[in-house]
Amino acid sequence: MKNELEMRFDPKTIEHLGVKMYSTLPPALSELISNSYDADASKVDIKFHENAGGPVSISVIDDGDGMSWDDVQNKFLVIGRNRRKDDTQSDLASKKFGRKATGKKGLGKLALFGLAETITVRTIKNNKLTTFTLSWEALLNTTSGSYKPKIEDIEKPTNNKNGTTIKLSKLKRKSKFDLESLANSISKIFNIEKNFNITLINDANEHTKIDSTRRYNSINKEFNWNVENISNTIDSNIIISGEIFTSKLPISPSSELRGLKWSSNSVQPNRFFS
Repeated sequence: MKNELEMRFDPKTIEHLGVKMYSTLPPALSELISNSYDADASKVDIKFHENAGGPVSISVIDDGDGMSWDDVQNKFLVIGRNRRKDDTQSDLASKKFGRKATGKKGLGKLALFGLAETITVRTIKNNKLTTFTLSWEALLNTTSGSYKPKIEDIEKPTNNKNGTTIKLSKLKRKSKFDLESLANSISKIFNIEKNFNITLINDANEHTKIDSTRRYNSINKEFNWNVENISNTIDSNIIISGEIFTSKLPISPSSELRGLKWSSNSVQPNRFFS
């Protein structure tokens, strides 16, 4: 039936999985960025709205494939869905960019409740718009393990392009947004590729870009080598660009950059050896 959506869950675990796992901005927003990446988006704009009283809302806007009604019901609203296991092998690589799926635990929508009381999803796929709202208060007050989001649009015809906008409102955060700090934190979670652009935007329309160079800016380098020079001594037909460097001071054990790491053309979480 296309007159209601349903989210099923275990009431005993919903609060632990949602709020306690993702109570800060970087990891929660990274869940949305991963979703956009998996949807073959070429760009993600994250808009932060504030007023004199503090933070008001956050909107994450991408130009990916969007979701159909069936996608929303059978994929987005399924908690704990393992895309890598549930989808067929051919579906694991995206059609446009050939990307491998980054998300696998299906907890992204719960991560958002660590930040906001209300989540509004507006998604367009194949000229059909679906809009619905999730309420944290209503979700917690549900004792049956079944929650029905509020629906505004059901595959409404539109001429707008594919894409998804997720708006977080009634934010729990009270302090002002620090976009530079947030950009630095997110850059340490992902390897950013050339055909995937992430931009943070404030009310003054100031743009803060997240790229692969930002993640290493905080490291005080001691030694570094040009990879291209090294590869040429091995085989002149092999062209590799980049650099290898070491940190002058020990990196904190809690840092995402600790260990031996390398970057590649992928937005997937950092790979490392310890």
